[in-house]
Amino acid sequence: MRILLISSNSSGTGGGEQYLVYLAQGLAALGEEPVVLLSATRYMDVWETRFKIAGIRVIRENLTGLRDRPLRLLQSIHDSKQIRLISSICERIKPDVIHVNQQYDADALDYLMGAIEYGRVPVIGTIHMPMTTTKHPRSFMNIRTWLIALSGADRFKTGALRGWYKKYPYEKIFPSRTMSDEFAAVYGQAEHLHTLYPGIDVARIPRGETSGDRKVFGFCGRLEPQKAPLLFVDAWLTTLRSTAPSRMVIIGDGSMRKVIEEKLKRFAPSGSWRITEWVEDPLAHLKGIDVLVMSSRFEGWGMVAVEAACMGKQCVVTPTSVAHELQEKIPWLVIARSHTAANLAESMAMAVSSPSPDPGAVRAVRDFFSCERMARETLALYRKESL
Repeated sequence: MRILLISSNSSGTGGGEQYLVYLAQGLAALGEEPVVLLSATRYMDVWETRFKIAGIRVIRENLTGLRDRPLRLLQSIHDSKQIRLISSICERIKPDVIHVNQQYDADALDYLMGAIEYGRVPVIGTIHMPMTTTKHPRSFMNIRTWLIALSGADRFKTGALRGWYKKYPYEKIFPSRTMSDEFAAVYGQAEHLHTLYPGIDVARIPRGETSGDRKVFGFCGRLEPQKAPLLFVDAWLTTLRSTAPSRMVIIGDGSMRKVIEEKLKRFAPSGSWRITEWVEDPLAHLKGIDVLVMSSRFEGWGMVAVEAACMGKQCVVTPTSVAHELQEKIPWLVIARSHTAANLAESMAMAVSSPSPDPGAVRAVRDFFSCERMARETLALYRKESL
């Protein structure tokens, strides 16, 4: 089966784009023929490299990506030129199935419209996180956010999306039941929604190492408000006042880096922390921590926790809407009682003092989260829709 996988072309980093790499790998391992469509914009070069390392065919076209659409929804659904281009690309490739990696619910609608306009094969979309009312505002204490709320722009967007999804009832994949339920509560269409848990390249996930007596707490991701990295920093500083000395590493970068560094220079012991910037292989850095902390305000799933769990690491997460579902798959995962530094520090202290996860439990997590398992389940949906 030839499967056209269309990236949302959102950025050169992030788990949403990595999802497509893992899906393509899994499909290829099952003997299928994934073909990936990427924008020719330079920030997508890193993903072309990763696909090609995995032996996946990549096609680059002059597509406008999410980063270049400040008015995501309105710009994409009215971009008739790009919609026609997507349709013509589908005509040229002649896939058996088209799968669009959307990211959020308002993203990549032009790609979907072009795929649906092609009209000859099933169209699938993956929505990693619907930006419903529980997720707003994206930037906390942001004047622009308040202006948008006062203007009623969010209500307009939701109404416009309801109409769009009613007009284009394609099949949608979500990374968790929670995200599927959130989408259904706003847009309906329960009969078109499917929960398929993401997978990763488990063979690339090394077994974890221990750091010795001085434990290391780790954060991995974008230094942006959604991920709440300052909450992690505050919680770690709180643990220093009540538990044994520890170290801290942040694997990532972003707009909040400067304020984080200033705080750490002021309050943290010298030599006890570091920030890596964006790295080519975050797993190599993740391997050296003892406890992975995910301090997010909200998440669609939390693949970094899965990666850490597959290494046998202790994991602590804030009580996002998806946290308990994540705990179903990672039994030793600790969920903080609230989004406060005190409660998160309490959970971090609990995790660092707990015994290492049972090897059998770690094996079960690794078996479940393979990209081949994800690909098999996704392929079953493709075949069902092709009947």
